[in-house]
Amino acid sequence: MYNAFVKMRNYLYSHNMLKVYSSAYPVISIGNISSGGSGKTPCALMIAKICKDNFIQVSLLSSGYKRTSKGICTVSSSYMMHNDMMPEQCGDEVYMQALSGYYHSVIVSQPKYKALSHFTTPIIIDDGFQHRAIKRDCNIVLLHSSDIKGNLFPWGTLRESLDALLRADIIICTDTFPLDKIEPFIKHKPLMCKSSIHVGSLYPLDDILVSHKSYITLQNSSIYALSGIAHPRRFHASIQEKGYSITKSKELKDHVQYTDKVISQIIYEMKHLHLKTIITTEKDAVKLYAYRSTFEQHSIQCFVLPITFDIIEGKKEFLLFLQTLLTSNFTISHT
Repeated sequence: MYNAFVKMRNYLYSHNMLKVYSSAYPVISIGNISSGGSGKTPCALMIAKICKDNFIQVSLLSSGYKRTSKGICTVSSSYMMHNDMMPEQCGDEVYMQALSGYYHSVIVSQPKYKALSHFTTPIIIDDGFQHRAIKRDCNIVLLHSSDIKGNLFPWGTLRESLDALLRADIIICTDTFPLDKIEPFIKHKPLMCKSSIHVGSLYPLDDILVSHKSYITLQNSSIYALSGIAHPRRFHASIQEKGYSITKSKELKDHVQYTDKVISQIIYEMKHLHLKTIITTEKDAVKLYAYRSTFEQHSIQCFVLPITFDIIEGKKEFLLFLQTLLTSNFTISHT
């Protein structure tokens, strides 16, 4: 039933039977065919950074998943975060992206198309592959090996079947799998790329709101790994990749809202285990920042482990695609 609904909806959009809204500026959509974390946000940040480094203004459009605000909400404009904005108002991932300083404007809207007239620059849509009500100039799809053998919702995590890849202009493989498995769905010759995740250096929770971080290396610390993300095992592997040993991990639901009760439970666990050091994700850090004084009162240090997304195969072609799409004056480094 679900698959039939999705296919009918796609048919109606593909045959101009449902309205599609256009922007006056180029639109890049980043998405996937499965639910849960796949690297869409790090990918969006990578593209936004490339653009800013080359003096190209881009903005972000998102639905602001799990946000408390309604309608259209402007999170940042002219590269400045609105002073009264909080993570819960716009969504943790959106807030984190706005803090990066890479976007001219960050706007959340549900449905997304209603905010199109608010933009004055090219637009990156975070998680836009299924939002077909917006005409896009580039469809980027992130693909993981688990997507190939997965099942459609509600029996699995797939939002769409593999034939949805026929709409993709660029497919970024986030791990290794045989391309012959998707051969029937890439006959239109999308640009094929491969990505990797780079694990950065730790910085204090206090630095989450500033652009210049004080990066540190911990010595002989017993780690409490704290996260509320879709794939905590990947986060744990990143901690271990940096040479740190996890004594205790706390995996909360994706997009968790931290409350006094949750923080009290964390502190209780840490005291019971005689732990003094938390390592968390940037997505969690934007929400934990409000509790930094509470951690200090209990002599708990909290550090943030950043990750960045990079294209390791097909990068030259990927950058050329961006150059052609966004501006003829966009000269980029292929390193």
